[in-house]
Amino acid sequence: MIEVGKRGELDILIICHTDPIYHLPNRNFVEEAFKNIPLVVEITAYQNSETSNFAHIQIPAVPFGQKEGTQTNMDRTLTRVEPTNPKDGLLQDWEIFAKLGQKLGFIYPFSFTSSQAVFEEYQQMCRLSRDGHLNIYEADYKELTHKPFVWGENLFKDNSFFTHNGKANLFFVENRNLSEQPTKEYPFILITGRIRDQWHNGTKTTQVKSLLKHKKLEFVEINADDAKELRVKNGKRVKIISKRGEITAEVLISSDTPRGVIFVPISHRKLNYLTDDKLDPLSKEPDYNHSAVRVERL
Repeated sequence: MIEVGKRGELDILIICHTDPIYHLPNRNFVEEAFKNIPLVVEITAYQNSETSNFAHIQIPAVPFGQKEGTQTNMDRTLTRVEPTNPKDGLLQDWEIFAKLGQKLGFIYPFSFTSSQAVFEEYQQMCRLSRDGHLNIYEADYKELTHKPFVWGENLFKDNSFFTHNGKANLFFVENRNLSEQPTKEYPFILITGRIRDQWHNGTKTTQVKSLLKHKKLEFVEINADDAKELRVKNGKRVKIISKRGEITAEVLISSDTPRGVIFVPISHRKLNYLTDDKLDPLSKEPDYNHSAVRVERL
């Protein structure tokens, strides 16, 4: 979709509760793509996202605690989500999309009157799944408040799977070393990840002062021997440069980081100016964790 936007072939992009300018790799490319999209609409419960700078229209939505509907956990457990606070004139997500759909002329298809009505249409859609295996249609919306529902609980009770032979198939993959490799110009490998006290990109956790005591949000971990060669010290800022862009960060010398490798947490809001947007051929996951960079003193 971003590549389509870069080519100028995308007329409207609606973004709901995510921050692609922040999250996606090769941020310079993503920003250029967004500039080519005539209308970007951002639906979010929080201000000051990185994407907000590229949105033509912002629609406020309710955060968790004011939401209603259902949620599905990674173990396939469905539960009801009920608001603990009034929504103070804001719209639920389904209400926003229903209004958009009706404004576009689709009156009947978007004539929902409640979260339950949306869920019940979703249940009917689940009947179209293979052999009805996505059995969410068996759940009772009102009962989900006190009785969670696990869809597919008996899905593989007979050890039969959705494969050509009914058996679990194992696929072995070979490391083809497709990731960007260090060079004389970019001798370090950048890896990324989370830090203990921050959840994902820290939309909420970075606002809690007590969670900022463990580590700063914008640092770079460097091996002690590499730091010595670079003549940098703890607390000093350095510039990190890749083929795609550059950022600055505060040095944190670490014995846990191998030589030739640096670590920058995803709480660094500018991190993805560096990262490689090469995609894994099978999972289509970007190669966030293997970008060639160099480090310069400031």
